[in-house]
Amino acid sequence: MKILLVQPYYRPDYHNQYLWLNEPLALEYVAAGIRAPHEVTMVDMRFDPDLEGWLSRERPDVVATTGYTIDAPAMHDILARVKRWRPEVVTVVGGHHATVLPEDFLDGATDYVVLGEGVHTFAELIRTLDSGADPSTIPGLAIPEGETVRYTEERAYGDLDALPFPARDLNRPWRSRYFSAYLKPLASLRTSIGCPSRCSFCALWRMTGGKYLRRDPERIVEELATLEDTEYVFLVDDESLADAKRMERLGHMILDAGIRKRYFMYGRAKTIEAHPQLMALWKRVGLDMILIGMESFRDAELDDMNKRTTAATNEAAIRICNEAGIRVNGQFIVNPDYSTTDFRQLARYVKRIGVSHPTYSVLTPLPGTDLFDRERDNLTTTDYHLFDLLHATLPTRLPLARFYRELSKLYFTTPSPLQTWRNLQAWPAGERWKTVRTVAALFWGVRNFARDHEATTGNIHLPPPKATPEPVTPGEIRLRPVA
Repeated sequence: MKILLVQPYYRPDYHNQYLWLNEPLALEYVAAGIRAPHEVTMVDMRFDPDLEGWLSRERPDVVATTGYTIDAPAMHDILARVKRWRPEVVTVVGGHHATVLPEDFLDGATDYVVLGEGVHTFAELIRTLDSGADPSTIPGLAIPEGETVRYTEERAYGDLDALPFPARDLNRPWRSRYFSAYLKPLASLRTSIGCPSRCSFCALWRMTGGKYLRRDPERIVEELATLEDTEYVFLVDDESLADAKRMERLGHMILDAGIRKRYFMYGRAKTIEAHPQLMALWKRVGLDMILIGMESFRDAELDDMNKRTTAATNEAAIRICNEAGIRVNGQFIVNPDYSTTDFRQLARYVKRIGVSHPTYSVLTPLPGTDLFDRERDNLTTTDYHLFDLLHATLPTRLPLARFYRELSKLYFTTPSPLQTWRNLQAWPAGERWKTVRTVAALFWGVRNFARDHEATTGNIHLPPPKATPEPVTPGEIRLRPVA
């Protein structure tokens, strides 16, 4: 069979694509699981929007796409265009959004929904379709049928070391164009999946049933050695530092192997505070920047998010990273209930603690999260385009226009002018002023986001509320041993 994998396009007004754009690692993994005689091709529509051209040239039997909630409109459009081109083509969707809200793909254009880790499920689906057998026997599928979704047997997350290395050769035309800020070109690499935390605004821990799965350091180093043409590597784990002993061992193994690259990863403030020596080690390994989900400057707000940390811990983590010479992308969540005073206090806090690269998102009840279960009846919109973490999808205390002006000001008042000048030194000299103009234009545009709410479409398919899931306690986090 011939399979075409499609990375969805972004709308031109999607801000984040100008700040970072990562390689389609999920599709690369899926492609690596397909064995001969089947043929796989891939198109990244963020660079090449000519879907019909690819369909005409490749004439696939199966087309599959994936994405997050913000990608859902594009995924629906892609699958509908495939069916218009040739109705008998089998269409498949997977990824985060499809896993947490498969009911959304009762759109008449989706044949199969792959739930969770899709490498083995998709490969088995291809073999089954090719043989003419019944796909309903495959674990890990949701099958749209009329106005309902039929689920097959659940497929548990398996051993990450049993997965093949991603098929990065399939997106070779665009490899030099993936980036995050000044980290370019940027390769993505996964060392774990799941998260020990239980934050109410995040669905990642729920997707894995509370499990935290890790790859063996040997396999990680082996994959790193294949990235010969890439200086920068993004560890896409939900929380890279959760197992500090494993990350210490991995760091030493990278140094011993003589692999010299620069890294970007996610890290939890609580782990950093508890293991300052780990940050010093990873600075030697090449850690250039770490994203810390600081979320708030108030303990009460952190408690409400079930963050299980404190503002003092956040400050300690910043101090440790600064002392180690590691840049910090400190992520803060702006509550829609903020007043003008709250915005001012947040800005003063960020400047005081010395976050080199502060970023701000708006508290958003994303499908699949505890927050969504709690706030679904309070949503002011069900337009996926506004679920980009920069638009308010819950009622705001301030008038919308004022709320967005205050959000825009955060980006222009933090960090300090001196810190901004220091940050710019990381960019190549010829790109610095272009970067300033681009970022300034993007966040000046946030001031006008209120108009985006004037003509929106309601396109989230909200199933009936599910029973409240049983909580997963920290003691139930299963850390499999690492050899």
